[in-house]
Amino acid sequence: MTTKVIFVSNLFPNPQEPLRATYNKRLLTALGALPEIDVSVIAPIYWFPLFDSLIRCRKKVPSNSATNRIPVNHPKVFYTPGMLIHHHWRFYQRSVSKVLKSLAKALSQEKERKIHVILGFAYPDAVAMAPVCEKLGLSYSVRINGSDFRIRIKQPKFRQMVLNCLNQAPRIFCPGEQLKEDMVREGIDQNKIVAFNNGVEKEVFFFRELEARSKELGDEGTSLTPRSKPKDSDDSSNLRSSILFVGNLVDVKAPERLLKSFGKFRQKEGHEYILSIIGSGPLQMSLEQLRDKLDLQDHVQFLGRQTPENIAKYMRNASCLCLCSKSEGMPNVVVEALSCGCPVIATSVGEVPHLVKEGFNGYTVEQNSSSEERIIADFAYKLELMKTTSWNRKAIADTMSEYTWENAANKILTAIQ
Repeated sequence: MTTKVIFVSNLFPNPQEPLRATYNKRLLTALGALPEIDVSVIAPIYWFPLFDSLIRCRKKVPSNSATNRIPVNHPKVFYTPGMLIHHHWRFYQRSVSKVLKSLAKALSQEKERKIHVILGFAYPDAVAMAPVCEKLGLSYSVRINGSDFRIRIKQPKFRQMVLNCLNQAPRIFCPGEQLKEDMVREGIDQNKIVAFNNGVEKEVFFFRELEARSKELGDEGTSLTPRSKPKDSDDSSNLRSSILFVGNLVDVKAPERLLKSFGKFRQKEGHEYILSIIGSGPLQMSLEQLRDKLDLQDHVQFLGRQTPENIAKYMRNASCLCLCSKSEGMPNVVVEALSCGCPVIATSVGEVPHLVKEGFNGYTVEQNSSSEERIIADFAYKLELMKTTSWNRKAIADTMSEYTWENAANKILTAIQ
């Protein structure tokens, strides 16, 4: 008997945002490749008439699309940006439940097939749709990412909603053992939590020897042009005088920390490292203003969104990747960087302490019980350590060999059968 998996989450690529939450696309593609599994996706599009038509000028997303042969439904969900956020689950439920009911009804008529729904985020996805699954008698589970749990349980208006939802869920999937421990600490039954490792597209994020990756620098579509390039001696040396950030420019990713730390780092040594920022988001304008205020115009480049292939080239040719988030689950960007042999400096959030080993593949910066000033100063200090550490980039990449989406998919398959 085959299982029809219906994945429900706004965190999925759509024609308007083809690079949105690609980790979910990768996981579901791996699931769909299994002979026992067939996959469909419901990926709602948030919609607010005035905001979308007058401010964003967004192009219309079709109600149906497909990615990697996975059919995707895109129902519109009414959304009030910055207002009534603790009621968003109601709007979500009203729109998405219609599509789920219709899809489940059509699938139920097929013989030798069972249905399992994976709700891809705590709020609003799971809070809105878990009651609908129960009402329809559908088997379901909840996928927790990290910040959707760690941040929401600290917010009074969301804490009980999220905890009630997870306590009632038959099964919970999460990336990494630390996130599982955090949920158990809040009273959630450990026996129903399945932890797995996020995967990496091995055909994209992989290690290359020094000469091979040097040739990537002139490839069309990349802009790997720091003001100076340190001497390359052997494979354990820092290849590029470039420090890399990859992520959405939003508050939880705290990119301003890195800008300030980078400013301190440059002041102390006066060297010619540059900071390359890949990503976009609402903080970009304020970050550009901070860059100018710190007189870093010639040393910080904003590169916008990039394809995974280009990101991998940056990772292979950077001195290090920096992750300065306030909260994370298992940050894919860290797994991807390490798979390329790129050292990582990151705040000690989520699974980072399990991924980053001091002095071997990077350094961590203490997040808890530290002031913002201390975090920024510690980042600058760890950048200094990075500069003088000899890295064995191949050994770094080799430790990530088991981090595959196929392994993650098989673990989920075992749990839902």
